[in-house]
Amino acid sequence: ALGMTQNVASAMSLLGKTVQGMTEDGQSVSGQVERVTFEDGAAKLHIGSDIVPLENVTEVAVSAEG
Repeated sequence: ALGMTQNVASAMSLLGKTVQGMTEDGQSVSGQVERVTFEDGAAKLHIGSDIVPLENVTEVAVSAEG
């Protein structure tokens, strides 16, 4: 259960951040995380119409506001 909590915290901290990663079908995407969902304990980051599993994230950037 501890791992799950860590996953939730990690995923939630990425909300609104710009991330780069791979979708489940191997497509490279980058963009702002608009929402986070959980399937079977695995966090999924929603970037536009794409879904990137948390473990597939390769880069995180703080989006420049303004």
